[in-house]
Amino acid sequence: MKLIISCIVIFALTLQDNFDKKFENEQITVKYAISKKGKRTVLTGRIFDRKTNPAVPFEGMNIVLKDHPLGTVSNKNGYFTFEVPVNSGILQCSFIGFKSFEIKFQ
Repeated sequence: MKLIISCIVIFALTLQDNFDKKFENEQITVKYAISKKGKRTVLTGRIFDRKTNPAVPFEGMNIVLKDHPLGTVSNKNGYFTFEVPVNSGILQCSFIGFKSFEIKFQ
C-alpha cells in the first residue's frame, strides 16, 4: 500500500515539474505546459484554488478555446489536457462563482 501511494505522489510531482508556464490571478493558479503533436498543440496543466490555504486542486473548471467549439473540464485533482488545432490562441476559463479569465498561449 505504501509503495502504491509513493508511486502516485512521485508521478504527480513529476507531472508538476513539467509545467513550465504559470498564470495567476486573485482566485486561481494555473500551471501548464505546451507540447506539439503533429500540427496540433497539446496543453496540459493543473488548476489550484488560491482562496483556500493551502491552495487545493480545482475540480470542474471549464476551459474553452476562444472562438472555437472545443473545450474541456479540469478533473477532481485539478488536471486537464486539451488538444487544440492551432499553434497559438486564447483559453477562456470559467466556473460559477468565480471571475472568468483568459490565458494566451503560443
